[in-house]
Amino acid sequence: MALGIRQNTLLGFNEAEIATWISNQLPVLEIGPGRGVSSQQLIDRKVNLFVLEPTLKYSYRDDPWLEEAKTRFSSNKFQHRVSAANAADTTLAFPDHKFQAAFAIGPNFQSYSANELALINSIGGVLHALTNNDESFFAFETSKDGTVEFDIQTTRNHATARRFRLVDFLNDNNIRYTRNTYFDGMYPNASAIRIFRQSRNGQDTAPAFDRALSQDMSTYVITP
Repeated sequence: MALGIRQNTLLGFNEAEIATWISNQLPVLEIGPGRGVSSQQLIDRKVNLFVLEPTLKYSYRDDPWLEEAKTRFSSNKFQHRVSAANAADTTLAFPDHKFQAAFAIGPNFQSYSANELALINSIGGVLHALTNNDESFFAFETSKDGTVEFDIQTTRNHATARRFRLVDFLNDNNIRYTRNTYFDGMYPNASAIRIFRQSRNGQDTAPAFDRALSQDMSTYVITP
C-alpha cells in the first residue's frame, strides 16, 4: 500500500503533508523499511528521504529478502541516504541532517527492543534527530490501548512479548502526541502515534527520554 494515497493511510499521513515535504524538500526518515518498497515509492515521488535499516549490516547467504533489500538500497537513488545503524544511533548515522518527520511502518524497532530502556533509547534517539520545532514528529505503530510490544520471544507454536505503557509515560512527562487510525482501520487493535519534538509550551521533549534511561521504567511494563 502506497503512502498518502488516501487520508489516514498507514500512519495518518495525507497528501497535503507529503506535498509539503516535497515542495520544501524537508528531510524525512524511514526506519526499518525492510525490502524498501515504501522507500522506493517516496523517493520516486521526490521526497527527500533517508533510511535506517539495521538488517543491512548482516549477511545471510541465499536470503532473497535480504538480497532484494541490499540491491534496492545500493542503487543510485539511495546513494548517501542509507545507514545500517539502529534507531538509538540516528544522530550518529546522519550527523549533517535534521528531519522534519520520521516514521516506522508496522512492528519495527519497538518489537526488537530487548528491554524497556532499549525501547526508550530508540525513541529518544530518533527524537534527537528531528528538527527542533513544533511540527516535527516521530510516527509509529502502537496497540489501541496505548502500549507498545517489545522483547518478543518466539517459539515453534506462538510468540510472547512484554508491553510498555507508552501513552502513560508520555502523559506523565508532558510529552505531546497524537493518535490516528492505522492502515485506514484495517487493523482495529492498532493505532498510529505521533510523538512531537516540542511540547505545547515549546519545551524540547527529547531530554525526557534521556532522563528516563537513569530511572526505573519497570512500573510501565506489563508482563504476560
